[in-house]
Amino acid sequence: MAPTTKSKQPALEEVHQQLVLAVEQLVTSDDWLAFLAMASRFHRYSLNNVLLIMRQAPEATQVASYTTWQSLGRQVRKGEKGIKILAPCRYRTTAEEATATGRPVGEYAVRGFRVASVFDVSQTDGDALPSVDAPVLLEGDAPLGMWTTLTDLLVKDGYTVTRGDVGEANGETRFSTKEVIVAPHLSDRAAAKTLAHELAHVRSEHGDNLTSRPREVLEVEAESCAFMVCHAWGINSAQYSIPYVAYWAQEAGMVKETMHRVVATARKIIEDCQLD
Repeated sequence: MAPTTKSKQPALEEVHQQLVLAVEQLVTSDDWLAFLAMASRFHRYSLNNVLLIMRQAPEATQVASYTTWQSLGRQVRKGEKGIKILAPCRYRTTAEEATATGRPVGEYAVRGFRVASVFDVSQTDGDALPSVDAPVLLEGDAPLGMWTTLTDLLVKDGYTVTRGDVGEANGETRFSTKEVIVAPHLSDRAAAKTLAHELAHVRSEHGDNLTSRPREVLEVEAESCAFMVCHAWGINSAQYSIPYVAYWAQEAGMVKETMHRVVATARKIIEDCQLD
């Protein structure tokens, strides 16, 4: 599909408002609120614990402690064998340790690990877990010239662009080495959208803000910008962008607050793509 001409496309502010309204509708729904409440109870496991879980229960999909499952209305079945992981032993810094280490008194720190048990959802019975639609990867071909044009913009900005392994992510920008990598398994359309997302990170100078601004804000800005750039190229990325932005924003206020910066970045990218 050819890029949309300026005379036919609504103002970028209108496109952004469509995103805000869609996110607002999603994040205020009962399903979404229930999902967030559930997600907040699950811990993120370290790489070592992930490897332990995979070795003991390669089919596991969602694990939690015995008490966490109870709090979610599910009960571990009698006789189920726990999956062993390493849990940190936390303690509060004493005045003596604070003097020696420079840490604040009373700050939590880790002193060793203990073996703990977790259980997969398949080992439990009870209430159904709330769920929401996850971002759906785009399928199909990208508009003619989109990948090349976005790549050229990144190259002009001093970055290299390759397809390669980025773990579970769809793309990654390595600011220190000025590399943009897009996962090889993505369709051409999804890859182009991902490239727009990474270009937004670069053009928004997120590499200078990795420690000073919350990651949630950076991701909301990058995907909101990608949503508008894709629209200018004739791609509706709503099935991916809306739940992605909603997940990172948690509420529509953040999407509104970032509008000025996002629209300015998207407009410059679209101009440089010579779409208007």
